[in-house]
Amino acid sequence: MFPLISEAGPPKDLVTSEVTNTSFRASWTPAPGNVQAYQVYWKSLFSEEHGEKTVPGDATSTILEGLTSETRYQVTVIATYSYKDSDPLTGLETTDASPAAKSLTVSHETEQTMKVTWIPAPGNVINYRLKYIPTDGGKEVVLKIPGTTTSTIMKRLQPITTYNITVLPIYKRGEGKPRQGVGTTRTLVHNSAHTPQRHVHQTHSRDTSTRHSAETCPDTSI
Repeated sequence: MFPLISEAGPPKDLVTSEVTNTSFRASWTPAPGNVQAYQVYWKSLFSEEHGEKTVPGDATSTILEGLTSETRYQVTVIATYSYKDSDPLTGLETTDASPAAKSLTVSHETEQTMKVTWIPAPGNVINYRLKYIPTDGGKEVVLKIPGTTTSTIMKRLQPITTYNITVLPIYKRGEGKPRQGVGTTRTLVHNSAHTPQRHVHQTHSRDTSTRHSAETCPDTSI
């Protein structure tokens, strides 16, 4: 008689949680039978980065650490039996952006323009979607920025107005992690009145010495 072989199969219901910019937890429903261990593999969809770890057969989750921020990973979990490995259970997760990458920098503010700069997103960014809207309400403006660009000038803004600004990296699979910030345009500066010109005249006294007098004359250019 042949020995009985216990039930075997893959784990199910892969779920990710506790996502940070360098790690996330992968959890699954246990595979049937006498599982000796689980092999967990991950690989970046943006680069050659990859890794693997072994966890005990009674475990149902593990934390993947040392990852790259804003990177899409494929995760694979395989149950290991004494006589075979199960079919793979796979899933996807994207790490969060770093604190610095979540913000953007506003500079060179004028009455109607400002410059926006951000940290580039990893991977093959098709383009960036720049969105801005006055904080007190108004029309939202959406612009498409080339994926190789990390700064742009916002134009035709209203003076003395604060704007909520969002920059979204766009991939073939969809949107990446947003960069967000706030910028305020400056007060509209009016041209000041012309300063009167001062003309110097020379007059001669009887003793042939030269005397200088200064007169304030109206500016005839107005």
